[in-house]
Amino acid sequence: MALQHHFLACKNASIQKIYMTQSSGDRKESFPEVPRPPAEQFAPLASTFQRRLLVGVGSASLVAVGANFGGITSFLLGLSPESGRNVKLDVLYPIGGYSRCIGTNEGFEFIYPATWVGDQRLLYRAAEKTEYERSLDPPPLNNGKSSDGRRKNVNEPVVAFGPPGSSGELNVSVIVSQVPPDFSIEAFGGPKEVGEAVVRTITGSRLDVKGTLTESSLREDSEES
Repeated sequence: MALQHHFLACKNASIQKIYMTQSSGDRKESFPEVPRPPAEQFAPLASTFQRRLLVGVGSASLVAVGANFGGITSFLLGLSPESGRNVKLDVLYPIGGYSRCIGTNEGFEFIYPATWVGDQRLLYRAAEKTEYERSLDPPPLNNGKSSDGRRKNVNEPVVAFGPPGSSGELNVSVIVSQVPPDFSIEAFGGPKEVGEAVVRTITGSRLDVKGTLTESSLREDSEES
């Protein structure tokens, strides 16, 4: 009689065995072989898991840095604060406890404590003004701005920041107004004299408010062609 050898592979989720079946007429016998070592069985799975783990960790790291999760981006930028400030990264991420506000069209730029928040009243006022203009009349062609994209002479802050939950007495704000082309701030004196005049104007005649000029300097921006 001829012997026929049949090899059947049985595989499940936990272990893999190979059985050898010997057939002789109506008689069949099965002889289980020694199972493969677990390290060999799960080698492909371990390799795939390792690749996925590395990809997952790398993606999570990029997301954490981009979102400044736990202040990790601010911490890294704080190792070399001047480099980050030179490329204006403090507009997106606080560096050394300070954030930057830039008004490109209005031509101002300053830093403020990162814990301070923007004045919500200015946002609500701007939203109400926009909604009012849309509901009644079409918006003006220049949208309240001059031909060079700057605001007209409006005596209200463009932006304002202050400590959260405060009354607004401690704040930093910017008021943009037009000046004559031949205007020169040097006509009012040096940086110190002009700064002291601004402080006196802000404090006014209120006895409960005191202002102190800590530093004043003059910066000339390059003229645009």
